[in-house]
Amino acid sequence: MSDQVCVMNAGRIIQLASPEEIYARPADLFVAEFVGKTNKLSARVETADGLSGVALLANGTKLPIRKSEGIRTGAATLSVRPEIIRLAAKGADADGLAGRITHRIFLGSSAEYVVDVPGLGDILVSTGGDAGEAHFDIGGEVIMSIDPAAPHVFAEP
Repeated sequence: MSDQVCVMNAGRIIQLASPEEIYARPADLFVAEFVGKTNKLSARVETADGLSGVALLANGTKLPIRKSEGIRTGAATLSVRPEIIRLAAKGADADGLAGRITHRIFLGSSAEYVVDVPGLGDILVSTGGDAGEAHFDIGGEVIMSIDPAAPHVFAEP
């Protein structure tokens, strides 16, 4: 791998940084999708004080968001990496997005789940295969929790 990666779109340099920085802090939605799997959630940032806010998702769920760069109110797309979403069985003491597992892919030391969330559609969730981590069956109802600092917030033009 290289020390620096240049991501270009239509002949323009969009971001030049280390591979880790490009993955963790993509400059825009194109870069976020280009360098790995991501869930795109349409939202309206309702409140924002520059570093934190509340995003109203298309299904009416309010999701707290917190970033080190400025957050503005208005239409936005949230990019959420599958590996930062945590799953819990519905009814567990957890807040978040409720959904039903429609697919499970066993990957040896990890698993990928597709969770259908009413009003949002399919959300991809990757688990790391930790020894104490629960496994979920197809058809199971789950709650997905997302760390407020995890979503990348991209304002709509």
